[in-house]
Amino acid sequence: MRPRDERSNRLGGPRVQAVAAALGFVALSLILVPWSPLSASLLPNGPGVAGTSDASLSVWLLAWLPFAMWHGINPLFSHLMLGPATVPVAHMNTIFALSGLGTPATLLWGPVATYNVLLRLAFATSAFSLFLVMRRKVRFVYALGAGLLFGFGPFEVAQGATHLDVAFTAMLPLIVWLTYELVIIRRRNALRLGCALGVACAVQYFVMSELLFSIILVMAIAVVVPAFRVRLETSAWRYLGRGVFAAAGAFVVLCGYPVYELLFTGPHGPVHPAAVLEVYRNDLFSSFLPTTYQLIHPGQLSAHANSFVAGNLTENGGYLGLPLIATSLWFGYRFRRDRFVVWPLVMALIAFVLSLGPRLTVDGHDLPILLPEAALAHLPLLNNVVSARFAVVVALFVAMAVAIGAQALIENSRFAPLPRRRMVKTGTWVVALLVTLTLLPSRYSPTSVAPSASVHRALSLVPDGAVVLTYPYAAPPFVEPMIWDASERLRFTLVGGYDGVGVQRIPNEPVPVFFGEAQYFKLRPITASLLGEKEISSSRQYLADHHVGVIIVQDTGADAGAVVKFLDIVTGPATYRFPGVTVWLRKQPGSG
Repeated sequence: MRPRDERSNRLGGPRVQAVAAALGFVALSLILVPWSPLSASLLPNGPGVAGTSDASLSVWLLAWLPFAMWHGINPLFSHLMLGPATVPVAHMNTIFALSGLGTPATLLWGPVATYNVLLRLAFATSAFSLFLVMRRKVRFVYALGAGLLFGFGPFEVAQGATHLDVAFTAMLPLIVWLTYELVIIRRRNALRLGCALGVACAVQYFVMSELLFSIILVMAIAVVVPAFRVRLETSAWRYLGRGVFAAAGAFVVLCGYPVYELLFTGPHGPVHPAAVLEVYRNDLFSSFLPTTYQLIHPGQLSAHANSFVAGNLTENGGYLGLPLIATSLWFGYRFRRDRFVVWPLVMALIAFVLSLGPRLTVDGHDLPILLPEAALAHLPLLNNVVSARFAVVVALFVAMAVAIGAQALIENSRFAPLPRRRMVKTGTWVVALLVTLTLLPSRYSPTSVAPSASVHRALSLVPDGAVVLTYPYAAPPFVEPMIWDASERLRFTLVGGYDGVGVQRIPNEPVPVFFGEAQYFKLRPITASLLGEKEISSSRQYLADHHVGVIIVQDTGADAGAVVKFLDIVTGPATYRFPGVTVWLRKQPGSG
């Protein structure tokens, strides 16, 4: 990459510029997510996003790591969800790095507030990370633009509405830079550089392992592209070998045990069924049509774009916009002999093809054309990658290419006649304005997850360590009880829950099935004779097998009244009745 010209800086020294950029990114993140960062009752709700299942899982995991460490529990296994079974946390998106970073906030203000703080940091740090990487190669304004394109682009904004771990991409630019230094530059100490790369990969694994595997795959593919194959001397191979050995060693030390648990314990094979992952792939037109996550989104176009990626707006973050696509292609042609412009564009192209999934989809129509991503379903670790999420790699390398290309364009016009220099600068700013307008994000709106006063009273009655059954039954999309549990510092074990693994539904057991029917349908009047002795007996056995000590029924769904009558018959009259909430204490506090 071409060196920056420090003499052209007019905005202070590098440290002043870095501080200014960091403050600017933080301010933009506060504008994008407008409510209080310390709110313990609000979570983001992007346009068109229904439910907070994945956000609730992240909130629960933010509370889990401090709880596990305080109680001396192996954090890779939990008995506090889907009780009484032990859940392999290694099969979830563990987000241990985010949990550790947010532990002080969790202890002070609770996990929901921690989620809100980390969400702002996700945007700001992702942008700032690429800014710092690009600042080593281009001047301030170009590095700033690259950071904005990446940290506040469509992918980040779409994922931030539900997936904190996917939106927190600050390590990806560092991994790319360290790999570049190790493979191409080869001037620093190989062992130190390799260790730094291994640590960066480990941190990304504990934020979101899927994105780590995605960017490693794209860079590995780029190495075998003939145009970029590097002919190394023996000494260079030795240097590279030492660096790779150090990187692998550092990664294994930090992540070897969790990766072992992921591969060889619990459910084998893909964590998510291939049929589920396959639907979440970008359409060929995804990059061209804006969704409702963009501030400027023509009604009919955005409605059509919203239907891409199986209608999942959170995963539909592949939009780039015509101005940015045209600019990238023109830079690729204009600087086709400059590897520092072409290399990231080739990487972006590889990632774009992978984001299309195993089969090509054009304007919502599936075509019988197999794509390279189909092979990933048969590879360990990569068989859990959501195709549409390769869009983050596209966004990263497009931002890099555009920043380098824009600076090269201005520099090449330096010795041109004055009218031409003015035309190039004016054209550059016009294009930058068009790109900005097409990518401006919509602001998030909040969703309240605060338990009602009656739920608070009910939760205060729960003994520490009790097993709690709730209505609504804790399964997507009714995951409010996970927020209750996390907000109560995981004092109790929850029957049910959502661990983000596979397609989770209400289990085919008597009590959960009845709860599920009442959540969606108005049931006929409930009597003991209508239930029958067999169903009553099996329901009591279910409560006994799961060691249920407390039952909390919230007046929600289609027929909460039927649930109350059902439980009155199965387990006896309710212990407490509050407005909108009914509580059964099957084991009174202090009774053991």
